[in-house]
Amino acid sequence: MIHLTEEEMEAIIHLFRSPAGTRVKEILEYKFMNRLSFSSDSHRTAFMEGQRSLALVFCAGANVVPVLDVEGLDKDDLDNTAD
Repeated sequence: MIHLTEEEMEAIIHLFRSPAGTRVKEILEYKFMNRLSFSSDSHRTAFMEGQRSLALVFCAGANVVPVLDVEGLDKDDLDNTAD
């Protein structure tokens, strides 16, 4: 799980609320979130899932897209601060 400090989260939020950040969000969604990660090469699948995961953390963590279904997660799983 990727943990971000409050300062890091504020930087992400600030970025995505700017006009340039809106464009960056669109690029992240198009290139990394709205596509299949599966490949016949398991290493490529893992790499593409890593890209998708990072894009989801940035976008969802900054509250710019709805968080996907989190039912069944413990409170610790939802904590996005450093341990």
